[in-house]
Amino acid sequence: MSRDAVDNDLVAGLMSLLMWTIFVDLFLDIVDFLNAGVQAYAMGPTYDGFHAIFMGGPLTFMYWGLQLGFLSIALILTFFGAVRRSRWGSSIASLLVLISVYAMRYDTVVGGQLQPKASQGLVQYIPPWLGRDSVQTVIGIFGIAFLLMALQLLLLPWDQHWMDHWIHHSHQARVPSNVAAVSKKEGV
Repeated sequence: MSRDAVDNDLVAGLMSLLMWTIFVDLFLDIVDFLNAGVQAYAMGPTYDGFHAIFMGGPLTFMYWGLQLGFLSIALILTFFGAVRRSRWGSSIASLLVLISVYAMRYDTVVGGQLQPKASQGLVQYIPPWLGRDSVQTVIGIFGIAFLLMALQLLLLPWDQHWMDHWIHHSHQARVPSNVAAVSKKEGV
């Protein structure tokens, strides 16, 4: 298992990239909201559908709480240098972004199916708890992702010392034995 220290500068750099990515995503979310949720900019059916689904409808919490709320909290966390350099702080901010991305995908797919273009009104969708295409499957997929991430954090090193050690040993393995024997005789 890896006991090497985490390079805090690397984590801080990655968190800075995450911060700018969140800025771009929130900008696109604002543009999307202006094009669908503001009556002055949206066509009638688009505005009506957006309001029926995301403004007091079945996906209100998913849109405002999970998609935009968690993304905004993650952005605020990335403003603090202590969070950017912390292994736990950066993990929490990243987890919030992952949940937000999942909520956005859910809103896009399910929200698009709630208001079909061929009929009037909303279609009800309630995901089953167990079985195929259920909440259980989603939790399992997230569990596999967490397991793979935990294994990566436990087994793979994060330290330059390990990289130097690996490069040194891989270089020795590539040197032919007759060259190594000549180098030892000459004292090189």
